[in-house]
Amino acid sequence: MRLIAGLCMTILFLSSELNAQETSAKQERWAVYYTDKLPASAFESLDTLAFDSDYHPALEPLKAQGKTLLGYISLGEAEKYRSYFKEIKTQNLLLKGSTLWKGHYIIDVRKAAWQDMVLDKLIPPILAKGFDGIMIDTIDSAVDREINDPKKYAGMKKSAIQLIKAIRARYPDIKIMMNRGLEILPDVAGDLDMFMAESIYTDWVPNPKKPVLVKEQDYQEYLRIINNARTIAPNLKVYSLDYWQMNDIKGVRHIYAKQREQGFVPYVSTMDLQHFHPEPQ
Repeated sequence: MRLIAGLCMTILFLSSELNAQETSAKQERWAVYYTDKLPASAFESLDTLAFDSDYHPALEPLKAQGKTLLGYISLGEAEKYRSYFKEIKTQNLLLKGSTLWKGHYIIDVRKAAWQDMVLDKLIPPILAKGFDGIMIDTIDSAVDREINDPKKYAGMKKSAIQLIKAIRARYPDIKIMMNRGLEILPDVAGDLDMFMAESIYTDWVPNPKKPVLVKEQDYQEYLRIINNARTIAPNLKVYSLDYWQMNDIKGVRHIYAKQREQGFVPYVSTMDLQHFHPEPQ
């Protein structure tokens, strides 16, 4: 009897180990990568990818493998190097330069001309390249203007919400991910497929340039907002993006584990997002 019991325990243990390995293998993995230096083969182990819509690895090999591919689009800022920057400037859609990134300018999202440009001119070329959808960035740059100066920038938040809803209405079948914009997340959660929680557990200190953990109370507040959005839109998937020193393997592993505890799909990289850093095993 003892022998039989021992064999049963061994079988149960091995079964548990195999199930744990299978669960680990099935964990979704993703990355954000904003250049075209690496071949598509570098990303074969991933499930979801957010690429720069102009500078990116070949998409076809990744599409053939069933990856979800998202093309970057900036809705709250305009980068000077984009092909459409001159048109934005000509239409007087720019407010002022970004305090964080040189060559980036805040966009007045309240203007109908900007909303028309996004819907009619900016999104179609991204989809035509083969992307499954878009990753919306810098929407918080527009919303923050109203938070910091409610009188001067009244309507920025409302217009940001309207723009995202207009994108969903125009393109009902594409994948839409929004980065941050936590102030409007409850209003648009139902219009999104994915939310990118960038820098909610770690942050980047500009002087000296290094990553740090955010304050625990701030992290908990971010989680409260995100979990509220997931209550509103149960199918909303959350992907975290944190920055850290990649030679600190223990620290990187901790960030992955911390974010997975929240039910997020995590990725840890360096601030420039010009390199791909696989999750340490």
